[in-house]
Order: sequence, then structure tokens, then C-alpha cells
Amino acid sequence: MTTATAEPNQTAEGGPRHLTPEEIGWMVKAFRTAHGWTQETLAELSGLQTRTIQRVEQGQPSSTDTRRAIGRALKFDDLDFFNTLKGPPTGEEMQKQREAFDREHLLLDARVVDGRQLLALMQDGPGFGAICAMSVADLPRSAQEAFAGIVDFVRDCMDIFDVAPQSELLGYGDTLDGSIAELKAAGFCLCAAFRDTKLTNDSWAEKMPLPCRITYLLAASKDKPPAKVAVARKVSGGF
Repeated sequence: MTTATAEPNQTAEGGPRHLTPEEIGWMVKAFRTAHGWTQETLAELSGLQTRTIQRVEQGQPSSTDTRRAIGRALKFDDLDFFNTLKGPPTGEEMQKQREAFDREHLLLDARVVDGRQLLALMQDGPGFGAICAMSVADLPRSAQEAFAGIVDFVRDCMDIFDVAPQSELLGYGDTLDGSIAELKAAGFCLCAAFRDTKLTNDSWAEKMPLPCRITYLLAASKDKPPAKVAVARKVSGGF
């Protein structure tokens, strides 16, 4: 009598199996370190707590939503990468995932800013300015409202950078700090990342690239703000 032995990535019946928590933890850590990210950076990009990332990497059980959030942060085409019936990827498959991410994204330095610092850094950029507000969908309502107020106010300030006296802009920075204080009261801080680039458009008559500084704004845990933020390499209308 011959006994059939299941392959490592199959059930005893020969079909694909779910990843074990230990395998998921190993894979998450491998992808994270391949990108050069800290646990705090992955937590910020996924909208999860750092301790949640730590538990996952330790091989502890995690929810479907948690694994989907990590897949989203890693920019997988299949957000259910860790949830679907498949075994651990090969080293070659992991390398392809990393190369695809690197082709499509940039990692920018992020910093915690107050009102005056933010406006000064935006003014210091080449050419004209643009702003991109990162998603705050996973934040509490109070933090979402405070962040929305900050973004709206900063956009208003951008419209008058070229004409407003410096003393007036300092006052705007102080006003902005009031909204930042509301964000901090909800447990978050204001972070910014900056990208100096050039924009062009096929519809422009001269097609002359215009220098531009894109400011990426995000709300992060005030206890563990991220050092990096991932953004799309390709600059579209929504940045």
C-alpha cells in the first residue's frame, strides 16, 4: 500500500492550503526588510498600530482585514495576497514583488512639522507648488476633521504665497498650529514629505517642463511618526 504525501504548500487532499500565521509573519518581515522599512513605517503605510505589525511578524494569528491592510501597504495587485489559498512565495517571486514596487513608487523622507515650518518649506520649493493629502480614512472622525481643516487652510495659503507679506504668513502659520493642536488632541501629528520634480503635459503649446514642489501631507501617530512615506513615481493630476 502506498501512502500519498502532501507537498509543503498543499493539503493532504492535494489542494492549495491557507498560509499559517508563522508563514505570514515570516513573509511580512521579509517583504518589509526587503524595502528597507522599519515596523513603524509599515504600520503607518498600512494604517495599523506598530504592535499589530509586531504580533503579525511574531507569527501570531491576525484578522483578514489586518492582512489586507498590509497587502495594501506593500502595493500588491491582489490585496488578499496573504488571505488566498497559496503557499509561501519563492525567493524569485518575492524579488519580483519588490522590483515591481520599486518601479512604481518612491520613498520620501517624512518629518513632523508645525504651521510655520510647513509654510516655510512649501515656499522654499522651486517653481509652483502642489499639495497631496494622504488618506485618513482609517483615523477617528475627530482626527479626520482636524486634518481636513489643515489641508483646506494650507491650500488657501498657497494661493497667496506670491503676494502676502512675510509677517502675514507668520500669522497664518500660527493659525495653522491651532488645527494641528486639534489633531494632536486626537492622538496624531502632522507630517510632511516633499518632492521636487518637473511637470509637463502634451496639451501645452511649448511642452516646457515646469519645476514644482509637491507637498505630501499625512496624519500619523504622535508617538511613532514615520521616517518614510511611499508615493507613486508617476505624477498624475491627483499627485
